[in-house]
Amino acid sequence: MWLWRYIIQFYIVANVYLWWGLFRCVRKTGAFGWTVQILFALLVVSYPVARLWDRAAPNAFASWLIEIGAFYLAPMMCTLVLSLAVDLVRLADKIFHFLPRFLFEQPHLSARLVGLVVVAISVGLSLAGTLNARYPVVRRFDIEIQKNAPGRTSLDIAVISDLHVDAYVSDSEIRRMLLGAARLRPDILLILGDMIDAAPEKISPTFKQTLQQLAPPLGVWAIQGNHD
Repeated sequence: MWLWRYIIQFYIVANVYLWWGLFRCVRKTGAFGWTVQILFALLVVSYPVARLWDRAAPNAFASWLIEIGAFYLAPMMCTLVLSLAVDLVRLADKIFHFLPRFLFEQPHLSARLVGLVVVAISVGLSLAGTLNARYPVVRRFDIEIQKNAPGRTSLDIAVISDLHVDAYVSDSEIRRMLLGAARLRPDILLILGDMIDAAPEKISPTFKQTLQQLAPPLGVWAIQGNHD
């Protein structure tokens, strides 16, 4: 329980800090600024509120909000790191005065341009991560071990990690990921944790059925991760 308390505290502090940066960018922009701040607030509360709502009374709208909120977490973390870096640079400039002075002639414009760059980088990295998760890349490694194994000269191991299967991962994606590993024809398949990321009853039966279809000679072995 203490872990969740710290996670919630971090989430609140991080988003208050991001809101302050957003406020500096959109202040004095009238209705546009207020609209952006309201949308940001709705985005921030969507995930925790929808999680509680879905637990109390599961419904399609709550599930939709959870999906939106979950996708927000990645750009949130990217924006947080980049915003901290920008503020550290600004703090260092107050001491060493190394930034071009023209940046301070129109501080509101400079803040908005920096904010746009930070958001663009964060969204771009998050989209790249999403595509990488949807279409994983197979990497092959050849490792030589000076060890005798009776009746065997090689061992092909397929390793999968962090599938994070939840109610929003489609059946086709589940089959594509697992059967893609099977097509490599490994001697053994290892699943190294974080297989699921939701309540077990919300996981599609396809996940279990596809796992049962995999039949490498030495079997499928899995360990639970923190989300499991």
